[in-house]
This record gives sequence, structure tokens and C-alpha cells, in this order.
Amino acid sequence: MKTFQKAFQTNESGLSIVETLMSFAMIGVLAMGVFRLISSHQRQVQSAKNISTSVNLASQLLSGMRGLLSDVKNPITGKNTDGLCSMVRSQNNESGVGRIFIDLPAKSNVAKTIFPAERWKEYFPEWHIQPGNYRECKGSPTYEKCLTLKKSAMRANNLNKGRNIDLIVKIEIEPIFLNPIKGNYSPIKLSANNTTEELVSDVGFNLFATLYFNRSQKSGGKATRTKTQHQEFLWAPSVGNCDYITGGQNLKLSLSGMGASDKTGNTIYNRSEFSKAGGSPILTTFRKVQIQEGQLDPSGAFIANNRDQNISVSCNETRYQCPQIRANKRQYDKINADMNILFRPYSRIGNFSSLKLTPSFEISKGFENAIGDAGGTSKFYLDGSSTPSSTFTISRSHSLRTEVSTGEGATDICRNICTESNNYNTQGNRAYDNFTPVFKQSYMQGQYKFEERADQAVGCTACYMKNCAQIGLGTFGPMVNQPYQPLDSSI
Repeated sequence: MKTFQKAFQTNESGLSIVETLMSFAMIGVLAMGVFRLISSHQRQVQSAKNISTSVNLASQLLSGMRGLLSDVKNPITGKNTDGLCSMVRSQNNESGVGRIFIDLPAKSNVAKTIFPAERWKEYFPEWHIQPGNYRECKGSPTYEKCLTLKKSAMRANNLNKGRNIDLIVKIEIEPIFLNPIKGNYSPIKLSANNTTEELVSDVGFNLFATLYFNRSQKSGGKATRTKTQHQEFLWAPSVGNCDYITGGQNLKLSLSGMGASDKTGNTIYNRSEFSKAGGSPILTTFRKVQIQEGQLDPSGAFIANNRDQNISVSCNETRYQCPQIRANKRQYDKINADMNILFRPYSRIGNFSSLKLTPSFEISKGFENAIGDAGGTSKFYLDGSSTPSSTFTISRSHSLRTEVSTGEGATDICRNICTESNNYNTQGNRAYDNFTPVFKQSYMQGQYKFEERADQAVGCTACYMKNCAQIGLGTFGPMVNQPYQPLDSSI
């Protein structure tokens, strides 16, 4: 009893022994709780550091993959022939609008083509390349590599301090379709041994960085293996222009088909839109090759074509006439219209690798008042042929020349186009308010019909010199600006 009573006796501070012991016990419990809270917080901080580090590393890896594709300039030649530019080509051998393809290499050849070993080392200098089947890295139908971080990089990223993070990375470059007809965002099936050809504007790349690492490691316990995946996207034409050599010519390929006009005339422009199911089987571009104005060369000794003033289609006078001579008395040469046509396998008609095209040509004002129709007045020449034809088989990009004449020239047609009343076909505010060329198409014995209208009115071109028929180049210009006497009147 005394002992029990003593246990409850108060000490000098006013607490019994039992109360004092209970206080110490409570403090111990609180201390243990605080210790566990600190320990848990430290593990959470460590885990957060691991995740933060993985995000930083993934950003570096994705940047390296972008560089593999989009850094196209060769450091030695200065030409845009590396990376993605090493995969593109065109069937055209001259400038203008043409089809631009991308040849996706087979997995078995990728190390010998766009992704050689030295290029991997350039963009991933802190990483060791491991075999494709190394641990978590399994084979995939994409372009992939398995990487482990070098010891020096482990130290630089604070990953070597008393813990085994065991980091393994799998990076993948996956070509995908950007064409709803072929399956938007669906993977492109790569051939095991051959290249896979696609239109460059139909192709994008998913970039994946998958990191495997030990998220945290308890004392004496087993580490938790963690997987994080990070992704970016690259559209193939976004890399810009590529240098391309074909037929001995140094050309540039505009993969997106956009950009300022190239005055050197050395660029092949691609159409950035994909083939539309509801559209025509071809895209038509009228080439601006009709000379409208000449200029002296820098030496002043020669007359050259001022290409900036070229137009698509024009009515050209064959000899000098005074401005007061009425339009219905003027004589005109035949009309030429040069076009680039790009075949699209997917169209309103269906999915075809080739089609038979029956072309026709007219010049119309607005969407009526057609003159110069193809009824016996137009001849068509495909891909530089010297023999005209009324039907063609189209399967790729082609050049097409239309020649319109009634007899020796196109005088009858041009006298209706170039009149005083319409100020020589310049009166309308918009191209189709004047007489403009229209290219018409017919397929499947006339079951399907389409047309393409030029974005420029027919030009009316006057002779500016007495001997324009002999000299030709640079001796004529717009009829609205014709001189009152020949420029060579003193000769």
C-alpha cells in the first residue's frame, strides 16, 4: 500500500511518480511519431527528387531525338542533307511544284542511313548504348535505342550518392500517319528490309522516352521499380528546306510548300495538304513562264527576262501596232499554258495508283462567257512530249503544256479577250472578273469532272519594237502600257 501510495506521491514539481513516468512515456511516443514522420518525409523527398530527375533527363532525351531528325545542316558542306533531309526526295528534276516523298528506312538499315553510330554519340554524349533486348528494353516496331547513363553523368545529376537508382532508358522514334484516309495518328508499318515510301506531308513522328528506375529504397528493403514515359511530336515538313541533287542540278525541297518565292528558280515546292477524299485526283498549278517584260542585264549589253513580272497565260502580239489601232485589227500568236499536275491516289473517285485523264481547256470571264474552248482548238503535251494527245495516264507528278490556236495563231480568241472596253483584260478587280484560264478534267468516260481556275487573268501583251518577231525576248510588255512609237524607231 505504501509503495502504491508512494507511486502517486507528488514530487517537488507537484507530479506523482506515476504521472512523471506517464509523461516520459507520452514524450517517447510523440518522439517516435515525429521520427517516423521525418523518415517518411525524407523518403517522399527522395522519391520526389527521383521523379524530378527523371523529368529533367527525359527533357534532355527528347531534345536529343528532335536533334537527330531536325538538325539537318551538314557541318562540313553546310548543306541541309542530314537528319530528316537524308530521307526525302522528289520525282521532279526541275523547280516548281512537285511531289516530295520521304523514304523511311527499314529497321535493319537504320543504323547505316539516318541514324549512324556517330550521330547517336553526338546527341546522346552522356549515355551508353545497350543491346536492343537489354532488360526492360524489348524489341518494338519503331526506331529505338536502349541507354544507360555514364558514371560521369550520374555524378553530374546527383544520382550516385548512397543509392542504387539502376536507371535504364528506352527511346523510340515512331513514324505515324497524318492523313485521315490512311488512319490519322496511326503508326506506319515499317518494312523489315525495304524502305517505306510516303508523301512527306502525310508523316509525323512520335518521340518517346521511357525511364525505368528505383523510385525509393528502404533500409534493408527492396526498391520499388518505377516506369515513367514522356512524349513529344514532330511533323516531318517542319524541319524546313532540304538540299537535293537530281539530274546534276542542285535544288531545294520546300517540304511544307510554304515560304517566300525563290527568285533563283531552284526550289521544288510541296503541297502541305494531304490528299482529300472529296477532291480531284490531281492538284494543278499554272506555271508563270509567259514573259511579260524584259530588262537590261547589269552590263547593259543584253536584254533578259524579268521573271518577277512573268504571268501564266497571255495573248501575244506578233508585230508592233500603234496604240490607236483598234483591238479587232491586231494579230496574235498561239496561246501557251504550262502546268504542273500532281496525282493524288486518294480522291473522290477512289483509291487508284493511276488514272486516265481527258483534259480540256477554256478561257472564261466569271463562270460563264467561255471562249477558246477545247473543241478543236487545244492541244495537250504531257511531260515534254512533241506529240499531242487527248487522253493521258497519270500516276505521279507531271508537266502538261496546252497550246491553243485557231489556224496559225489565236487571233480570233485574243481579239475577244483583249478589247478597249475591258482595258485589255485589266478592268475587273479580281482575276475571275476578267478572262482567266480554266483547266478542265474528265475521268471514267466523263463520269467524274473537275476544273482548276488560274489565279491570274490572261495577259494582253503588245509588241514594243518593230522587229519583235525576230528578236523576241524583252521586246514586248502589257498592252495597256504600249508606247506610241517603237522603242527601236531610231534604228
